[in-house]
Amino acid sequence: MGLAAVRDAAYHAQGLVWSSGVAVGAVACFMFPFSGACVKLLRGRIPIIEICLARSALAWACSLTVGAATRVRPLWGHPRNAGYLILRGVCGSFSVATNYTAVSLLPLGDAAGINMLKPCVVALAAWTLLGEPLGPAGAAGLAVSLAGVTVLVRPPFLFGDAGGTEWGAARATGTAAAIASCVFSAGVALSIRRIGKSEAALTVALAFHSCTLALSAPPLLLSWPTPAVMPTGREAALLVAIALTSFAGQLLLTRSFQLMEAAKASAMSFTTVIYGHILGTLIFGEELTLTSIIGSMIILGGVLLTTMRGKGGGSGGSSAAVPAAPGTGADGLPRRQHEAIAAAAPGGGAAGAGGRQSEPDGAAVGDDRAAADEEAPLLLKGRQQE
Repeated sequence: MGLAAVRDAAYHAQGLVWSSGVAVGAVACFMFPFSGACVKLLRGRIPIIEICLARSALAWACSLTVGAATRVRPLWGHPRNAGYLILRGVCGSFSVATNYTAVSLLPLGDAAGINMLKPCVVALAAWTLLGEPLGPAGAAGLAVSLAGVTVLVRPPFLFGDAGGTEWGAARATGTAAAIASCVFSAGVALSIRRIGKSEAALTVALAFHSCTLALSAPPLLLSWPTPAVMPTGREAALLVAIALTSFAGQLLLTRSFQLMEAAKASAMSFTTVIYGHILGTLIFGEELTLTSIIGSMIILGGVLLTTMRGKGGGSGGSSAAVPAAPGTGADGLPRRQHEAIAAAAPGGGAAGAGGRQSEPDGAAVGDDRAAADEEAPLLLKGRQQE
């Protein structure tokens, strides 16, 4: 009787957490920098390509298992979407690889701060390639976000010795990798928009993991750029932790966007930067600088300008790329803004395997959460998007 009572209490507590957007969002925002800390704890001994392969191998096996159990058909997608599925997989693979490179070379908080640029890059790409309206507020948001990145990374040609940060090859490479991750994430987002609701979320996730395996295995077999390394017991545990925390973080992030208004979820995503600085200080002894704090806050302001500009009927409130009705989520924001906000999730991770799934309240879950990491929809039993 005692065990039954404890089990019932635990089940009830789990239900309370799962039904709270704030609770699941808070845990998700911690999971991503924690996963980054695990990457950093490998201290560069395990090649980035090997980390990506190990993570995607676990998720690929999980995808096939869930696909067989739920009888998703066609599991590998329709032939007409093959090009976009491959594009989504390739961009996702490079987004995750460059994100891990950035995390391994930069302070955790700085990497998380630059990672918040993703919704701005997605909005810029959608304006450039799809003709989606950007508007004055969106353009201002992009400019503000870039200014924030400049303050955060403190390049010596602008700040000189007053930047307070030694600018070596590692920091320059890490900064370039973090920005590249945001660019590849835009490719993920736009390809998923083209796929739309014609493929199951599980299919899009499987495309990502298959591409990662295909792109990672040959270089490792050829020992390029570095040979594969047999992980120690500790390193193997870290690799498993990276896969599990990425999976759990994206699942919880997806749930938080289902339960919360986009504005609240966007503001909450900023806590990933805070967690990144805390973990960086506690685990790696990284110094928290004033310019890092100011730069991160400026980036947040730019992201909010870019993604929230249509609230209350502002310009840029439509989505040319997603014609499906209804055009807005439950909080009144245009669907494109939901999508761009979700891209702010780090770690890209990359990010939900894509597409939108229907919810009882009609809220749209963002496509661009795929940019951060891609596994969350595996537990959604292959439901069609929207």
